[in-house]
Amino acid sequence: MSNTEILEDDYLFVDDEYSQDSTSDEIPRKERYLLTQAYDFSVSELVNKVANKDIILTPEYQRGYVWDNKKASLLIESLLLNVPIPVMYMSEEKDGTWSVVDGLQRLYSLQRFFNNELKLIGLDVLQELNGLLHDDLSPRAKRILNYGILRIILISKKSHPEIKYDIFMRLNRGSIKLAEQELRNCLYRGKFNNLLKELRENPTFLSMLGLKKPHKRMLDAELILRFFAIADAYQNDPRQLSRYTGKMKSALNKYMEYQKHISSDERKHLKQRFEDTIDKVYAVFAEHAFQRIHEDGEFDSRKVNRSIMDCIMVSFEPIEKDVLLSHKNEIHDLLRRLPLDDSRFDDSITKATSGKRQLLYRLKIWHEELHALLEK
Repeated sequence: MSNTEILEDDYLFVDDEYSQDSTSDEIPRKERYLLTQAYDFSVSELVNKVANKDIILTPEYQRGYVWDNKKASLLIESLLLNVPIPVMYMSEEKDGTWSVVDGLQRLYSLQRFFNNELKLIGLDVLQELNGLLHDDLSPRAKRILNYGILRIILISKKSHPEIKYDIFMRLNRGSIKLAEQELRNCLYRGKFNNLLKELRENPTFLSMLGLKKPHKRMLDAELILRFFAIADAYQNDPRQLSRYTGKMKSALNKYMEYQKHISSDERKHLKQRFEDTIDKVYAVFAEHAFQRIHEDGEFDSRKVNRSIMDCIMVSFEPIEKDVLLSHKNEIHDLLRRLPLDDSRFDDSITKATSGKRQLLYRLKIWHEELHALLEK
């Protein structure tokens, strides 16, 4: 099985990452607040809000628009028949706009129909409407559709960000369930998020992951985010991770929130850091980056190990490329023998790997062994 096939299958990584990684249990009880407000809007009001950018439809963060024309047409028919439509959930942003958490397919279908981009098909009850665009409807049908009521639950910007994230994941139970990074792409829009999406297009990085194009579930963007979050926590507090609580999802969320509106200079610096580091990694490991090496010296080309990625990316960043290249074979041998010689290190790259002790141990031991090797 190829590396590409593994990555394209959502979460089939070799290391056990999130087995006990709740995002909210570390929040003090008195801070666990969620503020919501219910609104009833007419269909025409909602469509106008979308057109005016008061409601943000960004299909990329919800796996894109996946409804076919028949399913979208049945939504229009339901509204014309006054059939109750399930509640939609939205998140209030700091600028006052609303982002869609649950309801994208319905809203985008309505926008398509009102823009005459959808021709009704497959209607069973109102069969006489099949083949019609919005502008073809009778005045009476248009009025019924315009004044149809849809309920919105708005999650206030004043809600605790980790609780909001947890609630969004609970809502995320449909047939187009979001991956973690897809949800972050919704919640933490800004310059840093845009940078992650740009960096995932990097040809060298794609080659290292065995991909021909960016990952459809944004797992590549999450790997880049993970590098920055762990590298900054570890390098700013050498050989410690004082700001890391042992919850990887929470750490990545907080880092995205903190970096949300980076300056142009910070953006340029982060971009250079990432590109320089993956250039070094590729020079040493090529397409086998982030893969375990078996006892016989062969790479485990079937799977990507995020824990090994932590060690390599963080340790390679401050070291000159020429130094690493001159010890290429020895580095390969270190990656092969360290899990064999140290059972605790082996555990740290395979079991409950987001735990603080596991993460800190593998970073410290790998750093110590790598620097000892380079100093020979």
